Amino acid sequence: MAGVSETLTGKHMSSGEGPQGSTPGSAQDATASMPVPGDDQATTSLAPPLAVPTATGAPEEQVTCPECGTVAMVALTRREADDFCVQCDYPLFWTPSKIVLDSGTTSQESLRRLPGTSGRALVGSVPCPHCAEGNLLTAELCSRCGGLMNPPAPAPVVAAPPPPPAPAPEPTTPVPWWIWAVGGTTLLLLIALIVYFVS
Repeated sequence: MAGVSETLTGKHMSSGEGPQGSTPGSAQDATASMPVPGDDQATTSLAPPLAVPTATGAPEEQVTCPECGTVAMVALTRREADDFCVQCDYPLFWTPSKIVLDSGTTSQESLRRLPGTSGRALVGSVPCPHCAEGNLLTAELCSRCGGLMNPPAPAPVVAAPPPPPAPAPEPTTPVPWWIWAVGGTTLLLLIALIVYFVS
């Protein structure tokens, strides 16, 4: 059997016989002795499946929901269905556990933007009083509109003085009683004279 295997692989048999020395009968015997694969032959065992890495337990941190103020414990490095606020359904894994102020350069060559999810660290900024653009904490001019970040207080508006009140009417002097008496007596005398001359 070993000689047949070496012959099939291209090696000469150890007996020294070349291809011419082999007889047809020996070739048939070698072919008949070779195993024929069949259905009853045992199949090669498959390799074990690759190990799937399991997620390790991430440390949970206490966060406060920015929508309703509910305090919860959430692992910020994972995304699970349990990491939503139980009151308002806000995704708590997007909530930063702390705010880190910007400690970089004070260059104002470009606008500071926080597109989309800002992550676990927020950049401290001050809104412009004119256009509400976020600027550095030490900025004096807005990087967008160029306005002063700390404008002077407006001058107080001086209200016009109220008009003077209208003068009070002068009190009327009552007519003395003796004038009424003299007038009544004179009227009676005139009536008496008219009656006398008519009659």
